[in-house]
Amino acid sequence: MKNIGALIFNNHPAFEELAKNAYHSFIKWHPDLDCHLITPEIYSLYYAKYVPGYQKTIAAECIMSAHKYDKLIVLGADTITTARLDEFIDSDEDLVGSLDYPQEPHPFGYSKDQHPYMNADVVCYGNLDVLVALNFLAPIIGPPLFEQGAQNIIVNGTPPLLPEIDPGIKAKVIKRLGQDYYDQRIEKIKGFLNGKAGLDWDGSNIKVPENISCRVIDYPYEPSKVVYNVRSKVGLSNPKTDDECYERNIVKFKVEDDKLITEDGKHIKVFHIGEGLGNNKTNKGFENLIQKYLNWFNDDTKKFFVESCNCSGWITKNKYPKWKFNGIGNVTIEFDELKQLMANRESPEKNEGFDTVYYKGKK
Repeated sequence: MKNIGALIFNNHPAFEELAKNAYHSFIKWHPDLDCHLITPEIYSLYYAKYVPGYQKTIAAECIMSAHKYDKLIVLGADTITTARLDEFIDSDEDLVGSLDYPQEPHPFGYSKDQHPYMNADVVCYGNLDVLVALNFLAPIIGPPLFEQGAQNIIVNGTPPLLPEIDPGIKAKVIKRLGQDYYDQRIEKIKGFLNGKAGLDWDGSNIKVPENISCRVIDYPYEPSKVVYNVRSKVGLSNPKTDDECYERNIVKFKVEDDKLITEDGKHIKVFHIGEGLGNNKTNKGFENLIQKYLNWFNDDTKKFFVESCNCSGWITKNKYPKWKFNGIGNVTIEFDELKQLMANRESPEKNEGFDTVYYKGKK
């Protein structure tokens, strides 16, 4: 029997109630598996010094290695597990992913006969070496896609192009790393994927494993009977990536035989908000984003989340709790200011404490 664990990564106090739901819903459907919950306190000590785009996969690498898991399921703090994830558990592939929003053309320019665009917040790693290589690639790819870009590139090969990034962020990257580094990213990716070894944090060589096997659970989407990620918000008819489309689909979720079902009959196994939740600038912006989903969920969906998935009662009360910092009550500091404060905190080196500092729990 394979040794399987799960990781839920929370890097901000505002996500606490979401992360609790992510944790408890996963445990509800998987009482036989370990589930590791990274809290903001743990994050600020060990992970905040790394670029936000791949802090989660750094944690995943360390936990998978320390506990010798054969596979590790990695979920974002803004997910709710709504069924047992048999497709992940029973898989034999090195990497098992799930679909992102519909993307035409592919953000990295891949053709349609290659693996479709995957979202990195609902994924299962069945090979530690793939995760190590992914963490080497992520900072080369850089913003805005980091780990998500690395996940797609590592199974598809050197990308024909890299997505454009925000001019302000681009200027910061060039100032820090240089224009040559920025311009040569694809060549660096190509060299690594073609066998040129990179150096890990401890000086050891990293190479991409050969013949990486990959499966995307809910692809092709139309015939798929399950959906694991954000595609449940989009549907089949007139799919778009805007609030009007999301609301149109979410309000029509239904519960049948203790299963959450989309309007087009697909079994939702993980619901993922997935709107760049950590990119909020203000507390009000975060609050408004969560509130719109609470307004979209119908009563049957809310009841299912609470009664069948062990989620908190604030869902049925239609109000997300005010977030707290260090338990001292309602904060006045803004959302992104706190992220910066935590990032500036002194941290131990990568090899100190990573295998012991986490929450581990079976129900």
